[in-house]
Amino acid sequence: MSLPTFPRIDPPLTREGSLNEIISSIAAEELSLSHILLTRNQKEAPPW
Repeated sequence: MSLPTFPRIDPPLTREGSLNEIISSIAAEELSLSHILLTRNQKEAPPW
């Protein structure tokens, strides 16, 4: 298995830019988890 390669970021991120990237990543993860849970609940709900 090979190691992942990451593209160079030019210009380098500032502290504020890094925090924005982290917060955006967390928001995207929460959104994807909410979609997974919604789909799961729709499958388990009784059809009325």
